[in-house]
Amino acid sequence: MKLLMQSLKSGETFFEEIPIPVVGRNFVLVESLCSLVSPGTEKMLVQFGKSNWIQKIAQQPEKFKQLVQKIQTDGLVNTYKTVASKLDQAIPLGYSNVGIIKELGPGVHEFNIGDRVVCNGFHSEYNLVSKNLCAKIPDPVSNEEATMTLLAAIALQGIRLAKVELGERVVVMGLGLIGLLTCQILKANGCEVVGLDVSEQSLELASRLGIRALNSNIHKSDALFQSEFNGIGADAVIIAASTKQTLINDAAELSRVRGRIILIGQVGNEVSRDLFYKKELSFQVACSYGPGRYDPDYEDKAIDYPIGFVRWTEKRNMEAVLQLMANSALQLSLLIQQRISFDQVISAYYNNLDKLYYANIINYKSQKSVNEGRTLFLKSDQDRKGAFRVGLIGSGNFCSTIILPELKKFPIELITLCSSRPNAGQLAKKYGFQNVSSDQDEVIHNRDINLVIIANRHHAHANLIVKCLEAGKQVFVEKPICILKDDLIRIKTAFNNKSRLAVGYNRRFAPSIYKICNLIKGFEHQLSIHYVINAGYVDPKHWIQDPEIGGGRILGEVCHFIDLCNFLTKSKAVKVQAIAMGSQSSSQLSDTLSIQIKYANGSIASIQYFSNGSKKMEKECIQLFFNSKILELHNFKKIQGFGIHTSNDLFLTQDKGYKIQFKELFNPDSDYFNESYFDEICHVSDICFEIIDQLQESKL
Repeated sequence: MKLLMQSLKSGETFFEEIPIPVVGRNFVLVESLCSLVSPGTEKMLVQFGKSNWIQKIAQQPEKFKQLVQKIQTDGLVNTYKTVASKLDQAIPLGYSNVGIIKELGPGVHEFNIGDRVVCNGFHSEYNLVSKNLCAKIPDPVSNEEATMTLLAAIALQGIRLAKVELGERVVVMGLGLIGLLTCQILKANGCEVVGLDVSEQSLELASRLGIRALNSNIHKSDALFQSEFNGIGADAVIIAASTKQTLINDAAELSRVRGRIILIGQVGNEVSRDLFYKKELSFQVACSYGPGRYDPDYEDKAIDYPIGFVRWTEKRNMEAVLQLMANSALQLSLLIQQRISFDQVISAYYNNLDKLYYANIINYKSQKSVNEGRTLFLKSDQDRKGAFRVGLIGSGNFCSTIILPELKKFPIELITLCSSRPNAGQLAKKYGFQNVSSDQDEVIHNRDINLVIIANRHHAHANLIVKCLEAGKQVFVEKPICILKDDLIRIKTAFNNKSRLAVGYNRRFAPSIYKICNLIKGFEHQLSIHYVINAGYVDPKHWIQDPEIGGGRILGEVCHFIDLCNFLTKSKAVKVQAIAMGSQSSSQLSDTLSIQIKYANGSIASIQYFSNGSKKMEKECIQLFFNSKILELHNFKKIQGFGIHTSNDLFLTQDKGYKIQFKELFNPDSDYFNESYFDEICHVSDICFEIIDQLQESKL
């Protein structure tokens, strides 16, 4: 299927061919009929992409500060690679789509195949959409009218936050598409509305829609306060403009005492405290379509907010807008500027964004059925042959920034990249895969593939490992191997002496660790390890914190450091103790914790995994005490010795062992990943489960 993409690096808008995604739980597959080009949002993305590095930095000063911090901790080379990789990945465009449901995922009961729906899909022939971001279109509403649902829902959410009542006077600043929809919804609610803009075209269209519209360059806020509102002021002001100008103070001048100001656009953020103080004004920023937006529990897991507590979620806002359309409460035909076919959209729209003002409609006619579009064969110009023929499952951030750049360094044959992400086609072409697919069975049961790399989300690892081992494939899986005890048992059962299973515990392969292993040789039984990890804060809503998807940071990240301590001591843990910071009443396990490990050979390790520190400090520091000597490794860049000669080894770049790890993996003569290694990686998971059990018991 074709998808419209935008390069953040060059600003180029282009079509990408990607597989039609496989439908997952709580999702539906929608075949597009038409979609809406949003002149404001999409113009901003295109302009950002076309800007140079200095301009990009000026537009995102906070990101620049993060960049400087990363250079200080990780080094210039690694930081440059990370930034270049992020900018090199294009993003999909569009967020207001109308289509027909073609497939239903498990857990979807409120829709039927063939339903006509509006959703927040991309400009794409097919879209995979959460059932909570999808709404049925009433029969009286046309496809073109329905494409405006998402923008109208943004407007409606701003109005709900303003808490306007019948007869109240409201000013709408900015008469673009969302501003005009806001005005119409306010009028349908019985409000007196005044629209402000500087564009004569916008003012004329507003007047044709029956909206009192004034030029804000002529009618200044202080004068309007007297002339339009009799010296009392507006009950509410909704800012729907997108400009670098500061409109918040103008809104404050227009407002009555204790008036409400709602921002649904994007403007300068300079605020006059004096104006807000004297009038006791309230100011609030609206979040997109309403409650539930960006909440993975609501959008991905489809856990709805109870209607008695959250009356208007983003989906219910969409449904309310559609009902207004069905009742002819909104005039929408005048808002449509032009229509074009999907094939012509780049030349007609995106090369002329400055000429787009209101609703510009894209019409679709899909060329492929669902089944034939799940695997795409590519023309690869890379003639690489080797003992390993690779299938890769996953194309997330870690995969695209770390794994794929490493794979291209080796003489291996890249067969299939399997992913439903929008970046799948782009990555498959860039790294020379023979085909790209959204169907995991295309990898597992492909006889041409003898090594499968698993790099998708953690909850999927165990099933894929078992299926691949049963199919006779060699497997490399990013940590962890599983997030459930029962899955570990299944993996142990599927593994046999002919199996080859490697896990992404890359730190044991780091050049600095090799150097340390030589320095501590013969003293592995006398080690006292102090390992401090400045892990940093991760939002509790992030998928890695979800026990059902990521398994939490202990299984997802702490496993790295346990494996390294096990590797350095060359022994198995016989006793593990863990304590965590935080209240026992919290439902989520703390990700600030201290772990003590006693090894069978007498060595001990203390792992301090802290999420409450500053990013300005290095992420990892390992201290090894032994035989009246101390070694310190700082962030895999510098080794310092005390009582032992090391020349204070300084490595040119931070190297966490990825290259050597894959070099060992792609060595057909290597027996590194043998049964003994398999026991080691299973032991790491056993320790992680023991830590979780202890922390959960301490909360009882």
